[in-house]
Amino acid sequence: MASGKLDNPLSSRSNATDKLIFSNGFKMQWGRSNTRAITFDVPYESPPEVFVTTSSGDTGTSYLFAPMAANVSKTGFTIVEKFYASSTGQIYNSGTEYINWLAIGY
Repeated sequence: MASGKLDNPLSSRSNATDKLIFSNGFKMQWGRSNTRAITFDVPYESPPEVFVTTSSGDTGTSYLFAPMAANVSKTGFTIVEKFYASSTGQIYNSGTEYINWLAIGY
């Protein structure tokens, strides 16, 4: 079993990142951000798998929000999003919601 090092505990801090790096080079890095350009604390050997999900939203049904990871590289990625406001029936390409993200790889 690979040993790992947890540099920072999980938290709900704004624009925070944490990581777990195993002795075999496997990395897990995660964070919470309302910025759209994410830079990894530790670069990967090749582009990692990145997962994103919403971190906040209203409690009603006034909008739907779909974040996605784009331009994934060894050093970071960009969050792109589609935001549907049911009050206007419009689809927008950006928002300021906090996003949770997870990157895994070598």
